[in-house]
Amino acid sequence: MFNSSNIAESITTSELSTFLEQPITAEKNFTLLRNGYYPFKVLICKPSLLPGYEDDTPRPVVSVRFEILNDSGNVVINHTFFINSSSAQMIHEFFASIGLAEEGEYVPRWDEVVGCTGGCYLGKRKLDYKTINVIERFVPRD
Repeated sequence: MFNSSNIAESITTSELSTFLEQPITAEKNFTLLRNGYYPFKVLICKPSLLPGYEDDTPRPVVSVRFEILNDSGNVVINHTFFINSSSAQMIHEFFASIGLAEEGEYVPRWDEVVGCTGGCYLGKRKLDYKTINVIERFVPRD
């Protein structure tokens, strides 16, 4: 597995500020895909700190934007990796899917993931106002 202890120290205040100041655009078209396997391409990867609640310390996260490739037009999905021991298996599966996983303990090379391709299984999550696609698991490369 990987070692997540140094990611919070690797994020500078200016990088976090730049990330938080990026403009957003409202969704105009929303395509809900069927559950199943889809290939993907990584478009964006941004580490940040999720503010803690009350006395909690900020928590490191990595936000990744995926382009899901399919016949009805490519769809963009955002996924947030929480950098903690509970998420270690999914992070390892993501790196195995894009061909960057290493044996044993390793530090993920988040700066190398943009442009990488892999495969994942999508599911759905029902929110109060709509149903969205979510990545359920990543498929390791052969």
